[in-house]
Amino acid sequence: MHLKPNAPAVAHHGKTVIGFNWIGGRELEGDLPSFDAKSAVDTRDTVGIFPECGERDVDKAAKAAALAFRGWSETSPAVRGAVIGRIAAHLDLHKAQVAAVITREIGKTPREALAEVQEAIDVCLCFHSEGWRLGDQRSPTVQDGHRAPLGVVAIMAGNSSPLAAPIWRLIPAILYGNTVVWKPSVNAATTAYLFIRCLMDAGLPAGVVNVVNGKGKAGCGKFFLAGIDKGFYQKFCFTGSTPWVA
Repeated sequence: MHLKPNAPAVAHHGKTVIGFNWIGGRELEGDLPSFDAKSAVDTRDTVGIFPECGERDVDKAAKAAALAFRGWSETSPAVRGAVIGRIAAHLDLHKAQVAAVITREIGKTPREALAEVQEAIDVCLCFHSEGWRLGDQRSPTVQDGHRAPLGVVAIMAGNSSPLAAPIWRLIPAILYGNTVVWKPSVNAATTAYLFIRCLMDAGLPAGVVNVVNGKGKAGCGKFFLAGIDKGFYQKFCFTGSTPWVA
């Protein structure tokens, strides 16, 4: 992880994280100029600096996910669950650091931030055990073909629960053999990046989860949504609502 000194007036908040997109198992820059992830507590504080993704970056991430789906969907559920168990362990190891960034980045109280990280850990542990159950071929869920892998799952998340909300979608998706393209909130990019580091450390195979950073409809978001019409995704999850039309 790369860090740089923050502005002198806000150095007490901590250093600035230099983040990346995660595509095909690699940390990559984007096609467009980087953006600053500012703190909701003190807007002078730059929590992280991240690359803005363009159309080519999003397309690359979706193709990496489609390629990884071939092998991941055929991997034993017990093996997939074991990887998720390691994700939980790495997240637990860095719980205090992740919670501190959530507080700094979106303004949750330290107690709320720690609770959110613990919820994310608990989700991972829950689906870790589900992997072993699915590995039992006598299971009715396995026998009747429920929850069979669909393909590439796209996740667009907000920042009210920057870790717990996307994990409730991402972890079940990969347990059941799907691959993911995730666009975190532009307001919670640093929190997402710390979670990506846990995925890396847990040994998640390249391309199973891909992360593209950037703004909403004024940036990466419009290219991310365009992937629906391009047929990139077999499932789309988002936080928010569709526009109301009279």
